[in-house]
Amino acid sequence: MNTSEYEQENFLAGVEGRLSEERRKHARKPFFMVVDYATKGRTYKDFIQNISSGGVFIETRMPLYAGQKLAMSFPLPNCKKHVKITGKIVRTNVQGIGVKFLLMEQIGKRLDLHELKMTHQDTIVTTKEEKKMARIRKRKVRWNPSSASGVKGYKLYWAVGKEVNYDCDFAELGDVTEVTLPDDVPTFPIVAGDMELGVVAVDHIGNESDMTKLSAPFDFTAPEAPTGLSVETV
Repeated sequence: MNTSEYEQENFLAGVEGRLSEERRKHARKPFFMVVDYATKGRTYKDFIQNISSGGVFIETRMPLYAGQKLAMSFPLPNCKKHVKITGKIVRTNVQGIGVKFLLMEQIGKRLDLHELKMTHQDTIVTTKEEKKMARIRKRKVRWNPSSASGVKGYKLYWAVGKEVNYDCDFAELGDVTEVTLPDDVPTFPIVAGDMELGVVAVDHIGNESDMTKLSAPFDFTAPEAPTGLSVETV
């Protein structure tokens, strides 16, 4: 307040310039893509609305808060690869959450929005397990849609070797009535044994219906690979 009007104008111009530069560094692009993310032991499935070199905006009605850290996974367009990266919620509103990429902050790299790939393979990595995983028989789970009005989507709960309930692990599925396991639920356990599944309908404010349950044997394990492969001239 003790500076001259000329100095104040120069200061404000400099601040505006820095803000404009920061906005240019993190220009947003529309990027409507499903995202699986986990925080505090819970998993969710929602949609990314836009993406920048520094983060994403996820449309969600889940009760999340600024400062909460997430582990995210989402597919790249036009290919089967998934991006896996950690982030921190930096803002929330009624539409969803703004998430800042944490690993980029640590190594100072940027997302190339033209190619949607990273300039450093440690920042966002493709799921190498997809290439190494043996071929396993997948399981398709289906259910009839809820007849109630206001249903936004469904949740899948699961429990291994015990009765499933609302305290068990779960995944947000969105407005679908079937999933292929384990492909559509990245956090689903890759195990063998009896498992109980439960599906609930979720309304727009997060209320959940009674749980429809099913018990079934699962086996997502594979036999050990043969060894000693060789070629001989005879």
